[in-house]
Amino acid sequence: MAAAPHLDVSTDPVLPHRSRIGLFLWFATQWFLIPLGFVGQVLMVLTGQSHVSEVLDPVRAFLSPYKLLLRLSRSRSWHEKYLDRKFARISQEIKQQRFSFRTSFSHEFPVLPERESDTKTGVSLKSREIGIQLKPRYYRGLPVSTLKRLAHAHHLDFDSSRPLSLGIDLFLHPEARLMRHTAADAPPSATSSQRSMAPALPLLPRWALLLWFIVQWIVIPLEAVARCLLLAFKLVADAEGANSDGIDPRRAVARATSPRSLRFQMSRDPAKRRAHLDRKIAELAEQIRTQRFTLGTSVFHAPRWNARKDSKGLTLRPRDYRGLPENTIEEIIASHGLRVSGDDTSLRIWEGQLWTELV
Repeated sequence: MAAAPHLDVSTDPVLPHRSRIGLFLWFATQWFLIPLGFVGQVLMVLTGQSHVSEVLDPVRAFLSPYKLLLRLSRSRSWHEKYLDRKFARISQEIKQQRFSFRTSFSHEFPVLPERESDTKTGVSLKSREIGIQLKPRYYRGLPVSTLKRLAHAHHLDFDSSRPLSLGIDLFLHPEARLMRHTAADAPPSATSSQRSMAPALPLLPRWALLLWFIVQWIVIPLEAVARCLLLAFKLVADAEGANSDGIDPRRAVARATSPRSLRFQMSRDPAKRRAHLDRKIAELAEQIRTQRFTLGTSVFHAPRWNARKDSKGLTLRPRDYRGLPENTIEEIIASHGLRVSGDDTSLRIWEGQLWTELV
């Protein structure tokens, strides 16, 4: 009698390899498809249908000759060695919450969901830790058990209940995070100072800042003109005058970077960033209290009407607080009579409170 076939599809799922024909076809056509995709993304940004952060998405799909050979080989040992080196680098960057140019360019950065306490130990783990999202192309052909073994060897963990086709979000293993969040063993006076030491948002790579400083002189005028045309069309077509915040031309101008701002953003000195945010919050808080806004504030921080009558709020841009921990941001804001509540996107300042900007 023939032996029954071995079935392990449910116990140890694996994402199948791409076909070799498809890999060869993409490697040959990427040289003109990627530039076309880049131009298309730029046009979508100018018409308000996409975000600036998505412009480089086509370039991230580039397949190098080394990775082409790796995926064509379908060698499990080669893939494991490649992922082992990758996990080792990712683990160190997550521990330090400082990400290299290669990581910043190739990956997205999910934020660890906040939890009041660990279900096993009961130790508080409320955190703003930033992880790294690994795309499916990096682990095709490897079962989940192998991925977990390689990840655990470098103190990393991910949710195996999520479909592999959606990618995996890598974070430090709970036991490794406990070493950084010892609120239960620390005295009460040290709890607040040790909370949320990770940056609210990571610093942008210097190459990206320089690239934007160069291309902004073309992109911003084109986007501002496009937004003005869309706004005029909306006002003509919609006599009711519906909300037009999404196509406000000030949104284009607010992304402009001056030489002085470029020098500040390229700095990696936390003291300089803290001093900058302190000056910025002091200026905005005073203008909120007096309800008198300068031209620069009106353009770069977009005053908006609050629910209260005759009261306007301001938007604090991410570049003003990148690289600073959340507790530092809260301390600076509180020192000027404001308080914060929001997520890792832009922050909107109202009198006495900060709210998340609605995009």
